[in-house]
Amino acid sequence: TGLLALADHGSDVKMHMGGAVPIAAGWSRARVDEADCLAVAVVGDTNLPHSEWLGLIDAIHHSDDLLVVIADNGSSEMTQHIVTPRLKPEPARASLEAAGLPCATSTLTAEGDPDQRWIEVLAELAHARGPRLLWLAF
Repeated sequence: TGLLALADHGSDVKMHMGGAVPIAAGWSRARVDEADCLAVAVVGDTNLPHSEWLGLIDAIHHSDDLLVVIADNGSSEMTQHIVTPRLKPEPARASLEAAGLPCATSTLTAEGDPDQRWIEVLAELAHARGPRLLWLAF
């Protein structure tokens, strides 16, 4: 747990599971008048269903301007890559979209791979407004 304040008035926050989306939403609300500010929450695929769902619903309800990136490696690092019970990406995204959260998907590719579409998708979402989500598989 900690907070690193950056010289450009940004911050890098490390918190407990379930804190990424609410912290990013709070950051978004605090800096609502600053057009060049982007709140980003990076969430692991394992944490999404059991600790981030409520924060996402709240961010949708308040129309928070934030980008949520789901880092989907298909397993849990904390369990030595054992696949833990989790929602499959398609129904999870369908549920979030039904709740009003626009969702995009892409696949992270290795450096030097000619298909770097994920970078374009991320850039498009960074310039959008409102709550939005990128499901990034790798």
